[in-house]
Amino acid sequence: MASVEEIRNAQRAKGPATILAIGTATPDHCVHQSDYADYYFRVTKSEHMTELKKKFNRVEMPGADYKLANLLGLETSVRRVMLYHQGCYAGGTVLRTAKDLAENNAGARVLVVCSKITVVTFRGPSKDSLDSLVGQALFGDGFAAVIVRSDSDVSIERPFF
Repeated sequence: MASVEEIRNAQRAKGPATILAIGTATPDHCVHQSDYADYYFRVTKSEHMTELKKKFNRVEMPGADYKLANLLGLETSVRRVMLYHQGCYAGGTVLRTAKDLAENNAGARVLVVCSKITVVTFRGPSKDSLDSLVGQALFGDGFAAVIVRSDSDVSIERPFF
């Protein structure tokens, strides 16, 4: 029977990942985010939609990953990956990504933070849409976090899974 180390070595590439091709596409012009609402509503001939434009101006970017990094006091050089609109599929995807980051960056600790917000699907019951009752009964808002690392320092860390 093969040891865990032999199995891990068999599953890893022998050399570093390389880029096989690069493609770029950039527009001839640049629109700064602070000017984008004015630009967007002008070129789409939608300037008469003033209330919608006010809402559009309140759209916050960068995303939640940047806000979380600031909240935790992390350097802006910390690499982040955002996965939006993945639903139940996100858990496996983010853990696979964290595993790859941890195994391919010696000494790295990967913080995984997941949130599931289903309030956008909240609505009253309907005789015509019983499937929405199932969704309301099964799914809800929730949050989770985990730290992933390869080659843990067992003198200060206790991996449990």
